[in-house]
Amino acid sequence: MNHKSFAERFWKKKRRFTPEYIYWKFRGEEHSKLDSFLIAENEGKVIGQFGIIPCLLNVEDKVYDAQWACDLMVETTFRGQGVASKLYEAAHEKASVTIGSDPSFAASKSMLNNGYVSISGPRKFVFPIKIGEVLKLKEIDNGFLNFIYNPFLYLIRCFSKEGFNRVDNKEYVNLIKRDSNTFIYCVYDQSFLDWRFSSFKSYYKGIECYVKNENTYFSGYINGRIYYITDFNCSNVRCFFEIIHFIYSKHKASPILRVKFFSNNWKLSQILPFFGFVRFRTLTQVVLYTTNQTIKKALKGKKFYYTLLDSDENI
Repeated sequence: MNHKSFAERFWKKKRRFTPEYIYWKFRGEEHSKLDSFLIAENEGKVIGQFGIIPCLLNVEDKVYDAQWACDLMVETTFRGQGVASKLYEAAHEKASVTIGSDPSFAASKSMLNNGYVSISGPRKFVFPIKIGEVLKLKEIDNGFLNFIYNPFLYLIRCFSKEGFNRVDNKEYVNLIKRDSNTFIYCVYDQSFLDWRFSSFKSYYKGIECYVKNENTYFSGYINGRIYYITDFNCSNVRCFFEIIHFIYSKHKASPILRVKFFSNNWKLSQILPFFGFVRFRTLTQVVLYTTNQTIKKALKGKKFYYTLLDSDENI
C-alpha cells in the first residue's frame, strides 16, 4: 500500500495525498528526498506518517532550530504497537525542539506519553459578520439569522478610521514585537517568509500584510468566506476595531462571513467578548518536546505566543 492509498483512507481533502502539495507544505524540493515527512512501513506497506515543518524558536532571546509537528496518523490495526513512538524518535533527531498546536485528544495523549509537555497558548476568537455564524460554530444553520448583521459591526464602524497600507513581508516582520520574558515564540527568516507568505498554485493564496503605524499592523488572508488574521499588534481595543473594519470594508465586493484569529493580548481577550466577539472556552494547547535542559528550565512560567502565522491550519 503506497502513501496515497494510505492517506485516502484518513483524509478527505485531495491535497493530503498530492505529492506537489506535500513537498510544498513540508518545505521540501519536489523529486528530492523529503526529510520533513516521515513514513512508517511494514512489509512494504505504509502504516503511519508524521509531518514536521521547519521553523525557528526564540526562548529567552536565544534562537533554536525547531519544527512544527502535524499530520500524525497511524494505521488503525497498528495503533498501540509503538509506531507513533518510532515516528516521534525519528522526528526528534532532526531539530532541538518539536512543537505542536491543539492536537486531537488521541494525539495529545500520545505526545504527552512520549515526553512532550503542555504549554498554555492564546485564546481563539471569531468575529461573526452575520449572527447566524455564531450558530454555525455549533453546526446549526439558521436561515433567518444568516441574513442579520452583527449589531456590533456598526459600533466598530463608528470607532474606525482609514490608514492601513499594504507592505511586503520583510517590512512587516521587522515590526513584529514579542515579550521574551513572558512568551516563547517563533521567529521568521527569509526562507520562511518566502514560503509562508507567498501563494502556491490553487492550494494556498498566501498572506497579505498591512501597517498603520509601528504599533498597529496585521497580516492575514481570506479562504472561502472566512478571513484569517494570521498575526496582529495593536495598543488598545479601538485600534483592533480599526483592523476589523478595514478587513470588512476591503472585502465588501465579496463579503466575508466571519473573522478568525488568536489573541495573545490578555487585556484585549477580556474586553472583546463584550463587543460581539465569540471567545472559545479553552486556551490553545501547545505541546513541546526537547532534551535541551536550558530550554526546559526556561519554559517554567512562560506561555507560547501562538498565531495562525505559525499554524498549519488551512494549508
